[in-house]
Amino acid sequence: MKILLFLLTLVSFQAFAQMPKEIASELVILNVKTGKEKVILKENRHFEAPNWSRDGKFLIINAAGLLEKINLKGKKFRQNQSRWH
Repeated sequence: MKILLFLLTLVSFQAFAQMPKEIASELVILNVKTGKEKVILKENRHFEAPNWSRDGKFLIINAAGLLEKINLKGKKFRQNQSRWH
């Protein structure tokens, strides 16, 4: 079991080492009725895992393990200082 855990840890560190240093991320909203896409945020950094707020008024993204609240026009509200565990 210890060997498997070590190998999984090693693979995850290697995956981060292979990430390109110059990377761009986009936050895109898709209207499923019309098929129209709207890019609301594009930055030269890695962010991921967008989620809608319960009321549909903003999105939350994960960037470097921190949560960021983004309005529907692409402006950042604030950054949550807690990290994912």
